[in-house]
Amino acid sequence: MSDLSAPPSLEYLDRRVAEIAGLISQIETENRREAAIFSHLLAACYALRSAIAYEAAEVTAPLPEDGDAALRLVAGAIAAGESPHESWLAGFHLNAAEDRLAAAETRLKRYRDITRDDFPPKPRRFGLATRRTRAEEIAIAVARLEDVARRVIPE
Repeated sequence: MSDLSAPPSLEYLDRRVAEIAGLISQIETENRREAAIFSHLLAACYALRSAIAYEAAEVTAPLPEDGDAALRLVAGAIAAGESPHESWLAGFHLNAAEDRLAAAETRLKRYRDITRDDFPPKPRRFGLATRRTRAEEIAIAVARLEDVARRVIPE
């Protein structure tokens, strides 16, 4: 995140995502294009809740820092029919959520004008040679979900 404050707790982020999913559950779409937008948002909600759950899971052994060793460990688990490492799954689901949010935004831009004056411009985020934690990345994705949801969910 761009400020020095700590990211919101995973429990808080999970509640925010659940609230948005609850709002989506009440939507009656008017056509297939709207249904596609809300399907992507709902898939992003599911993926974010999964990322949060895996990030919060108790891990017995950390995922190796070496990318090659981590890849072999995860590939071996998948090959053996086992669940991959929780940290890898958190990243997997976070990436899936970000892909779904990008797809929802793309469809939304094609479907309606989202350049409304009542929304502040998105703050630019840059990492000045610092690395964000997974919790910070999840918080950024939840903020993006909230931004897109505000644009399409009627008040």
